[in-house]
Amino acid sequence: MELKIPVEESFKLEKAVCNYGFFMMCPNQWQSDTATLRRPLRLADGSSSVMASISQPFSKTYILIYLHNVDSLPVPDQEAIQRQVIRMLRISEKDNKEVKKFQDMHVQAKSTGFGRLFRSPELFEDIVKTILLCNTTWQRTLKMSQALCDLQAELFSVKHDDSWVALDSQLTLADFFRKRKHNSTLKQSERNPTMTTCSEGKTPLMDFKSVRNFPTAKELAGLSENYLKTRCNLGYRAKYIIDLAQMVEKHELRLEEFEIKSSNETLSQNSLRKLEKLKGIGQFSAANINMCLGYYHHIPIDSETINHLRKVHGKKDCTKKTVKRDVKQVYDKFAPYQCLAYWYEHCEYYENELGKEMGKMSPSSYHKVSGSYLSKNNIS
Repeated sequence: MELKIPVEESFKLEKAVCNYGFFMMCPNQWQSDTATLRRPLRLADGSSSVMASISQPFSKTYILIYLHNVDSLPVPDQEAIQRQVIRMLRISEKDNKEVKKFQDMHVQAKSTGFGRLFRSPELFEDIVKTILLCNTTWQRTLKMSQALCDLQAELFSVKHDDSWVALDSQLTLADFFRKRKHNSTLKQSERNPTMTTCSEGKTPLMDFKSVRNFPTAKELAGLSENYLKTRCNLGYRAKYIIDLAQMVEKHELRLEEFEIKSSNETLSQNSLRKLEKLKGIGQFSAANINMCLGYYHHIPIDSETINHLRKVHGKKDCTKKTVKRDVKQVYDKFAPYQCLAYWYEHCEYYENELGKEMGKMSPSSYHKVSGSYLSKNNIS
């Protein structure tokens, strides 16, 4: 089955996807040879997923969404899929206006088609992935995201086998399946799942044939901290992710209220304050989530920012103490699109250093898009 979404004549799918690290994180798969984004998308029930391949036919002003192994879908499911694609690619009418305003003040970005920052189909995924960015290497971030997607396939399979149980560190899914009474109607492949290993760590993984999506709040809320920590090698992040998922499920945190209708400075500040009240969300994380929401006023500042200012803007004396001031000096002229200007430079810097455009890189090279990797290997 195919769905179409109209886009502006200047829209370029590769530029809309391959501009920010989230596109490299599971379950996103960018296929450089066909310029296609492949990933699971959820149906209207918020649980079931279908695999989608998103492409832009040559010289066409629409996005083509091909749904694998699907002949037809009810209208609510079609609309749910389209909403997710529109969010990921930022191709709403409001987004298009923001892109034009930014490109009017940034000639270089306009000439290359840059003006959008890739994000997830849902805010919950953006927040969890932001937590995965903190206090670790980019390579480990990629592995933790992959481990969560591997886990999601298992959780979904167990849940839909009418045998849902609360998992903890004392019971792996392998144990559960060994103890489960086998239904005589199950296929042999379902009775004997293939064993694989986690991306990082030694916890068993079941290789299901199901679609491997990023876990929802509902799927994570019932897990124990110890289980998630051990299972996906998340470290201290497991607690914050479980807390977040439980708050969402209990309706103590309504993520839909964060999705913005306008992007003025006051609303941006209010959003930052609300986000910083969440456990595990500091200044960097709040600014990064705000950026995903479409508030581009506050650049998420970390060691990468300091390195960038030193390398690209010649601010050799930039430190943790001076970086906020330095960021304002360099990027405030692009207000309210400071983040877009920063990420335009950031992408250009890595593409120059690694000798390849983001959209042409092999997934096996994604871990190289890191200041620490460049420094360690004397590339920069």
